[in-house]
Parts: sequence; C-alpha cells; structure tokens
Amino acid sequence: GGDALKSDNEEDPEKGYITIESGVFEIVSGDDGIHAESSLTINGGEMNISQSYEGLESAVITINGGTIRVTASDDGINVAGGTDSSGAMPGGRQQPGGQETFNYSGSYYLYIYGGYVVVNARGDGLDANGAIEMTDGVVIVNGPTEQMNGALDYDGGFTMSGGVFVAAGSAGMAQAPGAYSSQNSVLAYFPNLQAAGTLVHIEDSAGNEILTFAPLKDFQTLVFSAPSLKSGGSYTFSLGGTSSAAQADGLYQSGGYAPGSVFQTFSVSQVVTTLGSGGGGMRPGRP
Repeated sequence: GGDALKSDNEEDPEKGYITIESGVFEIVSGDDGIHAESSLTINGGEMNISQSYEGLESAVITINGGTIRVTASDDGINVAGGTDSSGAMPGGRQQPGGQETFNYSGSYYLYIYGGYVVVNARGDGLDANGAIEMTDGVVIVNGPTEQMNGALDYDGGFTMSGGVFVAAGSAGMAQAPGAYSSQNSVLAYFPNLQAAGTLVHIEDSAGNEILTFAPLKDFQTLVFSAPSLKSGGSYTFSLGGTSSAAQADGLYQSGGYAPGSVFQTFSVSQVVTTLGSGGGGMRPGRP
C-alpha cells in the first residue's frame, strides 16, 4: 500500500538517499515505486515498476545506467521536495530575439546521463519541479491523454546535449527541451487526436530514417530529440503507414517503413522546431 523502496529521515532529510548499482527489481506499489527524500541514483540494474502512483520520486534523481520501465497512475518520474506540489522554481528567461537562457538555481534536478528508460504515465511522464539535464541514454515516454498534464513537465529548464528522447501525449501542456540546449528537438502538434499505435515517422532529405515510433496510447503531440536531427537539415514528418522492422517499446529499428501520409516537411533552423499549433498551458520553457 505504500512506497516499495523508501529512504527518508524526518530529522535530517539530507540523509534520505538510495543508490542502486545492479540487480533485478519487480515492483508493484500502491504509492511510489522507489522514493528517496534527498537523492536517488541508479547506476545499473533492471527495474520493472508495473504498478505505482509515481514510479520514481526524489529531490534529485540521477540515472547513469540500467533499464527502467515505469507504469504510473500519476507521474512516471517526479523530482520534487516532500509533496508533489512543492519545489516549483522559476524557469528559463526569454532574452531579446527569443533566445532562452538557463538560469535555474534551485535544488531539484533530474539528471539523465545514460540508461534506457520507458515511462507509461497517466499524469506527467517526466515531472521536474526544477530542472532536467540529459546527456546520453534513451528515454521513451507514453504520457497522459488528459490535457492538464504533459508527457514532459519542467519548471526550471531542460538542457539536452545527447541521447534519444521521444515523448507522446496530450496537447494542453506540452513542452520540449529548452532552446538553450545544444541538441536539436522537434515538437509536433497534430490537429486531431491520433490513435494509439499510429506510426510517427521522420526521415531526412536523403530518405534516411530518423524516427519510427508507435505510441502506446492516444496522442496529440510528439516531442523528439536525437543527434541525427541536424541543424540545416531538411526532414519529412509522416503519420501512419506500416513498418516490417523489429521494434522494442514502440521504437522501430531502421528500415521496412511503408509510407503513410505526410504531416509536414520542415528544416531545422533553431534548437526547437515547432510544427503545428496548440497547447496554451502556462508552463515555463514551452516554445
């Protein structure tokens, strides 16, 4: 009924920490799958949190490696202090010309330096009441279908410099990594709700496959970032079609794609490219 793995210290919250080096964890929880009051560090191992209110929660979460699968009735990964609603901090500031700078100075962080993370969340997929930094690894998020949550939700900024990030969810509060990132991202708003399993396909002007992904749930936005999304490059974004390639967690290996319908063609001229229009939620850092 409570947290499956928990570390806290009411007299000294800074002592509530968990570090996981390896092992296999099969977790079913009525509350958090893994909760550490101060910090949670995952260096390796396999975590399958098949039922939880929130999958991983701590003031600071660092993922260096391992395979993590989370199913949550609220947030998949939550960076917060104490309660779900605490810890909100100012985000990036808009400078003249629209360039956003990273100026978060709070104490709540999600660091992703490696690993393979798959999130299925009814609430926010990744929820940082602070900042996110990603340099490597693979993150796949199947986020909410209702509009007051998002597949990605951060208050203090998101710097993206490496790895693969793909997140599908509702449109009301959608966010992409911040414009101060060194790796490019695309945020697509679709005019209509797309059915679960609809393929999302991106290829470059030479026909090289950049992304083929089938979200687990109905979705109206998709966020994607990878090293293959090059500045100055031209791309075609398609919906539907079929793929004969092998897939894992909805992410298809390259090859075997039969075209659906073209959603939009675009060129990458800035760090965050927005396709379509939507949203409207008041969240810092949203393009």
